Amino acid sequence: MSSLTAARAPGITRSDRAWVKASEHARRLELASDESQASTIAQFQCELAEQARAQGNFEEALAHVGDAFAADPDCVRACMIQGHVESAMGNLDGAIRAFERDAELDIDYLPEILSPLLDCYARSQRMQRAEEFLVEITERYQGVSPVLALARLYATTRGEQHAVEFLNRVLRQRPSVRALMALIDVNLHTARGEARENFLILRDLTRQLVEGKAMYRCNKCGFGAKAHHWQCPSCKSWGSVRPIHGVVGE
Repeated sequence: MSSLTAARAPGITRSDRAWVKASEHARRLELASDESQASTIAQFQCELAEQARAQGNFEEALAHVGDAFAADPDCVRACMIQGHVESAMGNLDGAIRAFERDAELDIDYLPEILSPLLDCYARSQRMQRAEEFLVEITERYQGVSPVLALARLYATTRGEQHAVEFLNRVLRQRPSVRALMALIDVNLHTARGEARENFLILRDLTRQLVEGKAMYRCNKCGFGAKAHHWQCPSCKSWGSVRPIHGVVGE
């Protein structure tokens, strides 16, 4: 959707107009300075797409996604929004393609797309593909999110013992508090008596380790947050807030 079309669209909000004006300003700045504003323009179009998606205006959301890709063909956020919109419209194949491409464009955003991607796999009855994706991505991505997802899948398809053995192997290779919590939860299902009490104590201790911890950090100013932000609330940079990797983090 062009800025002129957006300005005339029925039901456009004050926030919509602000992002349209921001896009136009960025384009003028690009012409005047001869410096690319492509990624910033793409983010502004993504803001418009997110608002349209929240209102259920899926075609409009996809139009803004198209404008974002026109500015920046590798825009991770636009790809993510496209996945959500395609999923909401029932186009599961399109949603899966968008979410999988997201993981290829920037693997750091995997935690943001993993849950909706797995939902699309389940709804389209492609759990074998889900397992293949998780196995492949776990080898490339050092965070714990795909490990936990694969453990849950193994518990369902191959039994809890297989999930326990898998988590034990992973914990030896890449220590993680969240993986340890998952292992404790699996063992709690079968533990009895004193062993169960010990597992409950361990679960409480591990939860205290992660409670209140920042899971994301801006690589520009160091701002820490529990949830992801596309624009850093502190320095206002776009796309600079990333997951924190490590024993306690992702």
